[in-house]
This record gives sequence, structure tokens and C-alpha cells, in this order.
Amino acid sequence: MATTKDKDLKALRTFFHDQLTPLADRLKREGRQFLASDLQKDAESYYVRRTKRSMTRADFEWGGCPSVEAFPEQLAELWRSQGEEGLAALAPVLGKLAVALQDQGDEGEEISPFIYAMY
Repeated sequence: MATTKDKDLKALRTFFHDQLTPLADRLKREGRQFLASDLQKDAESYYVRRTKRSMTRADFEWGGCPSVEAFPEQLAELWRSQGEEGLAALAPVLGKLAVALQDQGDEGEEISPFIYAMY
């Protein structure tokens, strides 16, 4: 299995520190957040009773992102539709990271004896 290369880790750290963290700081100053991280210390429970209790056919019909190349624009569209222009602006960089980090696999690599391979 391929490991994340040092240059890929550097790219991730750079993205996190130079782009994602400043966006989170700006949103926090505006009284907003996009990654809920604060626990409600006075909450009696985190249990949420769901109103929708079963899946329908429509829940499975979205085909997902067709390719890693289409990922940035589809992600940007999703975030724009949610009013998250700051996040949408990060989509191209996330797309480049996705391409850099996608697992190409090693076809010549030995399969672990603990994995049942189907051909």
C-alpha cells in the first residue's frame, strides 16, 4: 500500500495553515463556523430523534462525483448552494490535493494472505 509522501504532507499542512485555518478564523469572528467542534457542556444528551427513519430509492440515486477531475467544481457548486462562498473558493486547491493524494495502487504488489482476492 502506498504511503503519503513527505511532499504531499507538506502540501496538506500548507493548505491547512495558509488557507483553511484563516477561513475558519474569519468565520469565527463573524459568529459562524463550518466545522462544529464545540461540545455543549450543559447538554443533557446528544441523542437526536430522527424524523426520517428509513431510506428511499431517491437516497441512493445520486451518482456521486464521476471523477477526481470533476470533484473541485462539484464541491464548489455544493458549497455555493449552501451559501459557503469561502469554502467554495477552496475547492480548486482541494481538487489538486485530491489528484496528488489519490491512491494509484501498485499492481505488482503482493496481496496479503489475510485478504481474500476475487478475480
